Amino acid sequence: MPYHPHPMSHVPCAAGLLTAGIGVAASLGTSSAAHADFVYSGVVSIDIPSSADGLFLDLDTGTFGSSRDSIAGWDLNIYGIGAMTLAGQGDFSFMASDGTSGSLIDNLQFRTGIGSGSSFTSGPLGIETSGTHAFNFNSSQNLLGFRFLHSGTGQYHYGWMRLQLAGTDFSQPKAIFEYLWEDTPGTWTNAGVIPAPGAIALLGGIPCMFGGRRRRVA
Repeated sequence: MPYHPHPMSHVPCAAGLLTAGIGVAASLGTSSAAHADFVYSGVVSIDIPSSADGLFLDLDTGTFGSSRDSIAGWDLNIYGIGAMTLAGQGDFSFMASDGTSGSLIDNLQFRTGIGSGSSFTSGPLGIETSGTHAFNFNSSQNLLGFRFLHSGTGQYHYGWMRLQLAGTDFSQPKAIFEYLWEDTPGTWTNAGVIPAPGAIALLGGIPCMFGGRRRRVA
């Protein structure tokens, strides 16, 4: 059965509070920049089965399941019995140009820029297991960059995803730990970074609640 983890739109505070925080930063003479809206999953730890079908994820809604028929608008499919493979529907593609092979997905350094100037490759693709962009086993220090053509805007949106892996790329347990994508078409993002931490820090004394809204689906 499909499951919806309620990804959060914007930062984990009301949008009005974020705007207020940026205004306070400006009044203090700092160089805080306004960030675009984004959709962040939170720490979800979505299990990735080691099977022929694997996991299907719809980034618009956060819905996932083990059958493509149950997730009609799926964007990402991670599957494989002897090795983990990642594939996307439509124009979904991955950053895979800086490792040992352009046909293997790169493990990005924290804060790596992901946007229109990046190089993307469509799946199905495996992951780098050697070299400076190799994925780390028995670790969640695994960041991949992606872009996808949003069904609502008809334009590219950019994002990142963190994977938790076991001792090999096909052994268990493994999971999607968290992910984030920019809600404004064409906006760059940075691997592993949740935007506007400075604005939130300025609001440390104001209670915030984790608000969420369901993403639009065309």
